[in-house]
Amino acid sequence: MNFITALFLLFMDEEEAFWLLKTTVEDILPQDYYTRSMLGVRVDEFVLSELLAQKLPKVHSHIEDVGMPLSSVVTPWFMCLFINILPLESTLRFFDSLFIEGSKMIFRVALALFKVHSKAILAAPDFDELFMLMKTFGETTEAPVLMEAAFNKDWMGSMPGAKIQHLRQTYHTQLTKSALEEKQRWAAQQGDDAPSESDSAPTVHVVSTSVVEQPPPPSPSLSVS
Repeated sequence: MNFITALFLLFMDEEEAFWLLKTTVEDILPQDYYTRSMLGVRVDEFVLSELLAQKLPKVHSHIEDVGMPLSSVVTPWFMCLFINILPLESTLRFFDSLFIEGSKMIFRVALALFKVHSKAILAAPDFDELFMLMKTFGETTEAPVLMEAAFNKDWMGSMPGAKIQHLRQTYHTQLTKSALEEKQRWAAQQGDDAPSESDSAPTVHVVSTSVVEQPPPPSPSLSVS
């Protein structure tokens, strides 16, 4: 969260930055984004992969064909909310939209990056070249191009909050179940009694995945004047 805090402090005093950070983490983002398990981030990686397969199937297939895990690139996008991934103006436009649209804006911008650079992605012949491309292509994505792609209905279509919440709940359940099964296997190997289903996994905290898609209380705009 250091990068996010530093960005806010560029435009407001410490108290305002504190309350805006609190609102962002607690009211806009899903829970468990910044916990030890990073369960919220892992869930959103699965959600993005499914959305990418639906909206840009050729790009999704090519990434899978070269064997590149999507998480190797998008985890920093989500953890830093695109700070130091996009140019400053693009980052600020993202945050303004995040405060209005809610956390689904994360997926709009991520998908827009894949769309804007789809030709280069499809031309990358192997893992190494694709990885280096995707690690850096955000740096050259200007705000007007990015935001036009993020809200282009021709290929993006609609992104209702209820759909995003359903996908998050589905993958949250799957990852939590997988973690519990892993704990049960570990306990069996140690000769201990397997934990009951009510036991939580070692690093996964089962929490509500409700997503606040309404904008938070008015906050200072981060747009470049």
